[in-house]
Amino acid sequence: MHDDPTEPAPSWVTGAMLSDLDQDFATAFLTRVGPGVDTPLMVVELRHLGGATASDVPGGTAVSGRGATHTIGVVALLHPGLEVAVVEAAARRLLDDVAPWRSPQGNPNFANILASAKEAAMGWPEGVFERLQEVRARYDPSAVFA
Repeated sequence: MHDDPTEPAPSWVTGAMLSDLDQDFATAFLTRVGPGVDTPLMVVELRHLGGATASDVPGGTAVSGRGATHTIGVVALLHPGLEVAVVEAAARRLLDDVAPWRSPQGNPNFANILASAKEAAMGWPEGVFERLQEVRARYDPSAVFA
């Protein structure tokens, strides 16, 4: 579907959860990755959410981001001569430009590179992150799983 490479290749990935997209979002988005824009980002995609992803099971789970309406995914292929810092800067500019549409809840599956502890905590509904920290302290006190 994406014409992915057939051989392993180094790549860089990040993303975010979004809500309430509008024309201003489209303008901000296309300014960074629209037609004619020179970018080191190989793939930038928007995915629509809803339906079953918006509903939790009775009793709840630790799955987060159910209030978001879209995801943005960013991928770069790290070919020789392309520095990670260049890719990170391009992705950060894009994500900064679309920040007004970031969902208040995130999902770690769509944010491979977290810039801060605050961004990490956004990955779960209030109270769930704290509970996960308690479980981690009990079962992974040496932080083997970073």
